[in-house]
Amino acid sequence: MTRRHFDKRFAELVAQIPEDEYDVGKLFELFRTYSASVAPDYGIEYIYIQMLAPGPDHSSMQQSLASDIYRSGYPGECDEKMYHFSIGNGGYADVYVGVRKGVVWTPEQQQDITTFIKTQYLFNGRVEAMRQLDRVMFTDQITHVLNQAGLYKSMGAKMASGGLAGYCSNFINIRNMKLFNEKYTEQGGNALLMGFAQRIARYIGDDGAFARLGGDNFLALIESSREEALISFLGNLWVDLTDRSGSTTKVKMEVRAGYYHAGPGDQVSDVMNNASIALQFARRDVNEPIKEFHNNMKTQFFRIKQLEENVPAALGREEFVVYYQPKADISDREHFVLCGAEALVRWMQDGNLIPPMQFIPALEKNGLVAQLDFYVLEHVCRNIKAWKEAGLQPVPVSVNFSRRHLKNENIVENIMAVVNRYGIEPSLLEIEITESYDIDDMDVLSRFERKMHEYGIKVAVDDFGSGFSSIRLIKNIVTDTIKLDKSIVDGIGEDREDDIIISHIIHMVRALGKEVLAEGVEKTEQADFLRENDCNTIQGYLYAKPMPREAFEESLKNRS
Repeated sequence: MTRRHFDKRFAELVAQIPEDEYDVGKLFELFRTYSASVAPDYGIEYIYIQMLAPGPDHSSMQQSLASDIYRSGYPGECDEKMYHFSIGNGGYADVYVGVRKGVVWTPEQQQDITTFIKTQYLFNGRVEAMRQLDRVMFTDQITHVLNQAGLYKSMGAKMASGGLAGYCSNFINIRNMKLFNEKYTEQGGNALLMGFAQRIARYIGDDGAFARLGGDNFLALIESSREEALISFLGNLWVDLTDRSGSTTKVKMEVRAGYYHAGPGDQVSDVMNNASIALQFARRDVNEPIKEFHNNMKTQFFRIKQLEENVPAALGREEFVVYYQPKADISDREHFVLCGAEALVRWMQDGNLIPPMQFIPALEKNGLVAQLDFYVLEHVCRNIKAWKEAGLQPVPVSVNFSRRHLKNENIVENIMAVVNRYGIEPSLLEIEITESYDIDDMDVLSRFERKMHEYGIKVAVDDFGSGFSSIRLIKNIVTDTIKLDKSIVDGIGEDREDDIIISHIIHMVRALGKEVLAEGVEKTEQADFLRENDCNTIQGYLYAKPMPREAFEESLKNRS
């Protein structure tokens, strides 16, 4: 035999592999077949290859690949020959060949077998290179789980072997990853990502698939029968983080997730997109961070996407309308007194009034909420100026601002530019920051409030009690007013223990020198309880619903 004959025989075998099934594993198995077809002609009973590469410091060698290429199963004794090849990067490969005792090669056979063994070594190195390329192409380099391409490959294989019915896809997002990176540095954040990913990957095992899609987003595919257990696992997931000194910190990894149970006929895009849509709804729900996909979500999702696309033009056409919900001083049981208002936004589109819950969350996500907040501020300042010019005495009006604004270093100056443009007193404005969004940096919020105070504008924290950081929020920031969320107010009178808790919250806030306003007050009994517990400012349907500017002007006239 000659090398040309070896190459021809191998090429014939390679040609037998269908193009769509060509991968490293099949190629390597084919090479075993090739070796088995050649070795008996030379009395070869086994071939073993060990490739070694330099260690990180080049002072030692580390094994990078060991392959048992061929074993005939012959029970007799063999003479072992070793062929040594330099890899070229300081490493080397040793090929161990067992030859049946008594077999003697002619010089021509010796030359042929040397060519054959060298072919073994060269091809084995190529397979290893392909394996490394496979890892790069299909594995996330930070977490060492599948990347998006690897996920598609894995799910594609499941599709080919029977489909995805019986599986459940989970689109998972880590909460507060930005905070982790700031607290533990990017290196520590990456360590958390890896620990998080490896724990879930081990939990899912080989029957499913788990991949990092980028950033802090992951997708898990698991058998539907295990979905409930996975949700429980995600709800109590801790990762050990070890610093340079060797000390370990346990970090709670909170997630938001959307999941979808695949059915017959579902494609890879279906199970990924539907889980992603469910995640979008989970992001907006503080009380239910893990949601199952339902078909009506898709309708809502595409409607929201359409609304998002229409927002810039709607702002230009001033389709957004500012409503005012009055606030009342209830210290006198018989006579509620108008003492302020909150500016609320509605979208008048083609004669239909769209409520804020249908577009605000989407604007929060894509950043357009910042434009809308300043749009409302502009209209409020313009109206206050008009009321004063008409001889009316305005009450302070609060304007909602997203926490996204806190990332803007010039936010205070931008607010004051609008206020100064209309020449209104800063004391007639209050900025409300919503607590329910993730609290990334308490210092930033506190600095914002202090700068607002320097200009005479008060700051309130909205939706107190709807999030998870309320006590820490009260302790650390210098806000003027805490607004009790409607979810807290609704519990008044329902349970004695709840009443005790609400009473203590109010007294704690007042003891810290802050004002308390209760929103969502709809019953006289609620107002009586609040008054008795030193909360004398309310907002809700018991006093007044949100109303257009013209109706609110009438309230100001009646007050005058």
